[in-house]
Amino acid sequence: MALGERGQRCSGYFRPGRPCDPLRRAPKNVEDEATGTPRVSTRIALRKVWKRTSVGHKRSVIALMLLGAALRAFLLFEPIAYDEAFAYHRFVTQPVAAIIGDYSHPGNHVLHTVLVKCCVWVFGTGLWQIRLPAFLAGVFALPLIYLFARAMFNRYIALMALALCAASGPLIEQSALSRGLSLTWVFF
Repeated sequence: MALGERGQRCSGYFRPGRPCDPLRRAPKNVEDEATGTPRVSTRIALRKVWKRTSVGHKRSVIALMLLGAALRAFLLFEPIAYDEAFAYHRFVTQPVAAIIGDYSHPGNHVLHTVLVKCCVWVFGTGLWQIRLPAFLAGVFALPLIYLFARAMFNRYIALMALALCAASGPLIEQSALSRGLSLTWVFF
């Protein structure tokens, strides 16, 4: 492990004169027009990180994300659980104002219930429509976990974290059931 500027440890390779954190290699900061504070162009920083990644690593990341999505999709059509049915009949069938104002049962994850109501309104009532928000949040959490681990550590640890999350039984199950737990992985 090499020491970068200001003595910080770098994982991976290090080129003299450049900071060792890949997300800090973004172009110069630009100022936000509203507040005047500097902000980093995340899109450009991620593009640079993606360019430096080998083809084999990219294929592994994409394969693991597809595997995680397939495992979650496989469970979408399992029979409905009691708490899913209860939450649907007790909360989703109510108006949105009643959903937001009623937290009499811990099975009412308010944001998730509102998203389920939107999916049922758009796509109709069915098993996959009820589970769609949790499924999408569970699938979307996979690249977020990879990017977080890549920013904090290195690409190998990020790949291991992605593999663990893609194949984790409890995470797969919670992503395929109509509960608001998978939304917490995305937002928190």
